[in-house]
Amino acid sequence: MTSLQRSLRESTTMKPSRIMRSRSQAALYSGAWHIGVVVVVVVVVVVVVVVVVVVVVVVVVVVVVVVVVVEVVVVVVVVVVVVVVVVVVVVVVVVVVVVVVVVVVVVVV
Repeated sequence: MTSLQRSLRESTTMKPSRIMRSRSQAALYSGAWHIGVVVVVVVVVVVVVVVVVVVVVVVVVVVVVVVVVVEVVVVVVVVVVVVVVVVVVVVVVVVVVVVVVVVVVVVVV
């Protein structure tokens, strides 16, 4: 009997222990395949969550920086406006005092 005929006969008349072994190996391979799919899905979900968290953190940082810059600009503008108003008021008061003093001096003298 040739080896091909022997292997053909063995494959058609497998012993129950060999059948069980092949079934358990098939179940093991199937389980491994399912575990691989689960691992891939978990990795994809983790990557997506990390990307979303990074994008949210970047957006929040950009918004905070913009708000802080806008607040600083607003504070600088308010300070400049207040300084200009104070200087104008001081100049007007000085001019009024000088005019009053000159008028009083001219009227008295």
